[in-house]
Amino acid sequence: MEYDLFIKFINDLQINFFRKGDVLILNPDKIEEAKNKIKINLIENSKTENYISLGNFDINSIIIENLINELKKEKKLKGIFYRENEELLFFTEKGIRNLMLENSFLFSFDDLFYEKDLSQEEISLLTEIFNELVKEKKLVGNFDQESLTFSSKDVIFAKDYNSSLFEFERNVNSYIQKFNLEFLKIKKILTKQNETIFPQEIKIIQDTIDRINSKYIFWRESLEAFILRANATFLKKQGLSVKKYKKLKQEPFEVKNDIKSFEDDLEVSGLMVEFNNWVKLFNELELKYPNVIYYQKRLISNPKDKNSSKNFNDLLISLNLKS
Repeated sequence: MEYDLFIKFINDLQINFFRKGDVLILNPDKIEEAKNKIKINLIENSKTENYISLGNFDINSIIIENLINELKKEKKLKGIFYRENEELLFFTEKGIRNLMLENSFLFSFDDLFYEKDLSQEEISLLTEIFNELVKEKKLVGNFDQESLTFSSKDVIFAKDYNSSLFEFERNVNSYIQKFNLEFLKIKKILTKQNETIFPQEIKIIQDTIDRINSKYIFWRESLEAFILRANATFLKKQGLSVKKYKKLKQEPFEVKNDIKSFEDDLEVSGLMVEFNNWVKLFNELELKYPNVIYYQKRLISNPKDKNSSKNFNDLLISLNLKS
């Protein structure tokens, strides 16, 4: 009799059996004995393995799944079933702990078991394991109950740091826009072609420069205060005072490279250079715009004056009035 027909014959007789590899167990006591041996094996494996692959047993995976569920009900086994690449795995308590520790920078419960619809029972188990790791101080940071997401101290620090950097950049760009707006007013007058610049236009130029001069000092002080405040705040979060950090900067070893200083951030210093370049430009405009007017008048009266033309063009380029 073929094997499949034999199994059908036994099923038709309503005889309980247990198949282990090529062995068919019919004795009820032997069936329970075989199941108990597998259960013991599952419990032992759960202590040393991150996950149990249900396909690695010489028994139908459905039977293994049922035995694991029995152990879960008996509270002898904790874990979560998860299908990965068509393979059904049972992640043990040890495996879940290691998953959280491997992703200790940032993770959500959903990320740990991607595309799995976690049950309330599974969420409770993950929460229990997570709380144990927090208690052991192996996970330090914030946990958002709504999204079930853990963020380490490093992530929170980076988020706060980047927020401050973004705010600083926004402030600088706001001032630069004001610089540029006022500059375009001056440029429009000083780059007139073959037209006389009238006294009222000169007044507009000077008033514009005076307006910038009255504001840029306050703007710069505001930006510098922002840098000092942010620098002290983020150094403190790293366990340092500004004084201690400055002392560390003098040391020959490279520990300071691991410290995040807002004041020494290349992006921050780059933004301040850009801001100060605008200040420098307006200072030069105040000194040199009369020369622009002078050479323009000379060229209107004598367009063939090569020396004046060269000086005029050089001056326009130096003041960013001409590219």
